[in-house]
Amino acid sequence: MVDGNKTFATAVDLWNELETIETTLSILKSTYKDFSVIVENYIDSSIANVQKRFEIISDDVGKYFEILEQDTNGLKGAVLKLLPEEDRAVELQIDFHGDPIYPAYKYLSESQLNSFGLSVFLASAKYFNVNFRFIILDDIINSFDGYKRPRIVELLKTQLPDHQILLLTHDNVWHELLFESFPSSIKKRFVRWEYNHGPIDSEGYTPLEKIKRQLDNDEPVEAGRNLGPYLERHLQEIGEKFEMMVKYNRRNEYTLDPLLDRFTTRVKEKLGSNHPLYSATRDLAEDSGFRNLCAHWKDPDIQLTMTEMNSVYDKWITIEKLARCQDEKCLGWVKYDSAISAFICPCGQTKLEKIK
Repeated sequence: MVDGNKTFATAVDLWNELETIETTLSILKSTYKDFSVIVENYIDSSIANVQKRFEIISDDVGKYFEILEQDTNGLKGAVLKLLPEEDRAVELQIDFHGDPIYPAYKYLSESQLNSFGLSVFLASAKYFNVNFRFIILDDIINSFDGYKRPRIVELLKTQLPDHQILLLTHDNVWHELLFESFPSSIKKRFVRWEYNHGPIDSEGYTPLEKIKRQLDNDEPVEAGRNLGPYLERHLQEIGEKFEMMVKYNRRNEYTLDPLLDRFTTRVKEKLGSNHPLYSATRDLAEDSGFRNLCAHWKDPDIQLTMTEMNSVYDKWITIEKLARCQDEKCLGWVKYDSAISAFICPCGQTKLEKIK
């Protein structure tokens, strides 16, 4: 009898425990069901939010990509595609000579893919960090083709004018282009590293600022050595904008004299002999002999004087003020427009017309 009571009591306890477990299980099932609904709603909401965000930046991504790739013939119509079910969450579709190419990464070069990546990053930073307009770009040109460097500058100037941007680079050509394109920016050069101090920096200068400092320090020959290549580089750029006719050179090595000669001829042809730019180019051409006096070893008795070198420098500054847009947001060279037979800056702020 005692054993029966014990067995019954144990059965009752087990029954009560079972009811408790079943109640707990029911609660857990209900909680799991509710939680699953919350998770599914969160996932759906997140996907919709991501879709909305990419819809917001899609137009800008396409615009930025086409700015960077405007020199690639036939490449346009960049469109973002969101693929939540795929390994690649976002894909790019482009038009190549009118044919839609998708997925674009299978057909584009590494440089073109980097144009896409930079476009997505900049568009995202613009829209999703509206209260913190600060962007860091560290050596972004490493995988870009060289001709895209001016396009990056154009993109930053035209599309992100109200952002503060920190640009870092090891490339001397790129840093000089940046210094010239953003003259009012803070310019720094890291000159060395010391264990007890860290990085040692110095003020950075544009090529013209560096030349002016050499002139101020009574170093005319050194200034001439730097000014010569500077003029040759920019005269080739101007030559393209002005559509100058230069005698064919298979090595594409044009020195100062032929460039200045063709520049002067082109300006006279399209703007007339009374135009201030023609007078400035003619005057500079007359002083082009400075290049020979500073590029090679010469008798010290006929070295360049400060007066001569300052004169050349001032004449070039005059040309820059006339042929380059003076709007700091642009600073581009004017370009020949055959439709109106005049030179005009793409931003529309500067126009040079013929003076009769």
